[in-house]
Parts: sequence; structure tokens; C-alpha cells
Amino acid sequence: MAGNLANNGGNTDVGNTDGGNTDNGSTDESTDEGETATCDDVNPLVNPFAGKNFYVNPTYQTNLDTSIASASGSTKTNLELMRETGSAYWIDVKAKLHGTGTESLEGILTDAAVKGDMVTFMVYDLPNRDCNAHASNGEICCKYNADLTCDYSYSGPCDEGLNEYKTEYIDIFAEILGRFDCLVDIALVIEPDSLPNLATNLANPSCQNSVQSYTEGITYAINTLSAAAPHATLYLDGAHGGWLGWSDNMAAFVDIVNDLPY
Repeated sequence: MAGNLANNGGNTDVGNTDGGNTDNGSTDESTDEGETATCDDVNPLVNPFAGKNFYVNPTYQTNLDTSIASASGSTKTNLELMRETGSAYWIDVKAKLHGTGTESLEGILTDAAVKGDMVTFMVYDLPNRDCNAHASNGEICCKYNADLTCDYSYSGPCDEGLNEYKTEYIDIFAEILGRFDCLVDIALVIEPDSLPNLATNLANPSCQNSVQSYTEGITYAINTLSAAAPHATLYLDGAHGGWLGWSDNMAAFVDIVNDLPY
């Protein structure tokens, strides 16, 4: 796994993984379109967001317009400000990978390449996602119930779920990113809440049964995505201070990160 843990300015991401070159100067690469793009080397000591224009997603703007139309006062003012503010976009189902519209990874990158904006994506589709609360449980499971929800009580291997995650989500994600490396400034937040859940909620059998999924899946995601887009910046999510801010919780999280199967 490329990169190292370091604190950063956000309140949800405590480790960054940068898959960049270490050569001095810039790297010129030919794109699929036949253009020559100049890439800046990734420096983990430099804020990758500094001086960038952040992508404002037209799909998000359209979603906000409904609320703005019925709002008033300070609520409306705040929503209008949010409408023009760049934000990260969640790629939390496989159906959001391909597409031409700005609700998809591919469509957003295509639009951002034209506009010259930096984009941030949340990579979020692990098997047995959200093992503790099940509030945002996902579409990929170590073992499926009859209704295709996850059987969190299953304590066997997650090989099938991990294969689905790798081949139907991460590998496709990586292929798309690779086409836009150097054309678009990209930041990725890797699987929010997942390793923090292992740090604090292993007493919950649902999380104990998800250890293989989370540790192997996240390692594969980081290695595969950083290899496909070496000029993107990757952040390994570390929850927030109210969760991991306690010394025992933070120590448990650091141990899990150190023990990832690189």
C-alpha cells in the first residue's frame, strides 16, 4: 500500500495515501484522446487542494433546487450558498461508475476535465458495509439473505463478496480513473467509517464477521486505485475526534492500519 498516515485539515479523514511519482519535475503522459497532459508530482507534504477550483456538481445543484424553491430566510440563503460550493460525491453503488451524466464517476470526470476543476469522490461499497449501525449498509455482502440484504451473522470467509467488490466495483473504478489521471485533479476518500468500526465495535458480531472484508478490501482498493491514477491523492478515512479522539480508540485504529495486509 502506497503512502503513510498523516493528519490533515478535514474532520473526517485522518490518513492520506498518495500514489505519486518521486521524480523531480513533471511527467508528460499521452492520454487516450491523443493529448499530452502535464502532471505535477504528488508531494504528501503539500495540501493537494490549495489553489484549486473545486467541482460543483450539476446533479447536486438540481437536487438542491427543489429545497431552495420551498425554503425562506436564512435557510434559503444557506442552501443557495451550498448550491455554488464544491463538495465530494459519493460513489456508493456500482451503478454510479459508468455513465454520461453527472451522477456517475465517469460523467463527473468528463465534465470536470472540460471545466478544469478538482473533484473529490467517496469510495464506499465494501462488502458488509456499515457493520455496526446498518444505517448505510450497501449492495455487496459476504453472504446474502434471500432478499439480497447482508447476513451479518455469517462468520465464514468473505471470498465471494470480496471478489465482487474487486471485480465489479474497484477494478472498474480504477479503469475509469486511469483515463483521467493528469487530466483532472482527483482526491479519493477510502471507505468512510469502515476501519474505525473495527477499532471500536468488534464486540458487535456484525463487525467481527466483517474484518476480512474491511481489511482486505481496503488494502486492495488503495493499491489498485493508486496504481491506476498515480497522481490522485488518496485519504484513508479515520472518522472524527468524537469517535477516535480517545487515546484507546486511536491506538486501536493505528494498530489496525499497521496490520493491514499490504
